Amino acid sequence: MAGQVVFERAAAHAATVREGYEAFARGDLAAASSSFDPAITWRFYGTGRIAGEYKGIDQVQEFLKQLVVLSGGTFRMELIDILASDDEAAVNVRAHAQRLGRTYASHQVHLFRFRDERVVEVWQFASDTNESAAFWE
Repeated sequence: MAGQVVFERAAAHAATVREGYEAFARGDLAAASSSFDPAITWRFYGTGRIAGEYKGIDQVQEFLKQLVVLSGGTFRMELIDILASDDEAAVNVRAHAQRLGRTYASHQVHLFRFRDERVVEVWQFASDTNESAAFWE
C-alpha cells in the first residue's frame, strides 16, 4: 500500500511538472507557476546576468519573464524526460534562444522539490555555465 502511494505521488509530480512546462511553452506564466508555493526558491547556478537565487513567487516569475524578454520572445525549453519520486522531480530539458545574433542551445537539468503538493524549491543547472553567462550578458 505504501509503495502505491509513493507511485501515485511520483506520477502526480511528474504530471504537475509537465503541465508547467507546457504552460510556459504557451506563454501562460500564471498556469506555469500555479503549482509554486508562494515562498518558492529558484536557484539558477552559474555566473552572469540571470544566475542567482530568486525567492518568492514574484521574483521567480520575474526571472522567467526575463528569459523571454532578453531573448526577444525566442526562449523555449524542450522537455526531454522527467524522473519523479514522492517529493522530488528531475527534469532533463534543452533550452533554446536567440539573442543579439547569437544562438543558445543548453542541455539542462532542473530539480524540483515538493512539499504538500507545491513546488518549494527548484535548482537549475546548465551544461555550460560559461556559455550561459556569455549568452545572457
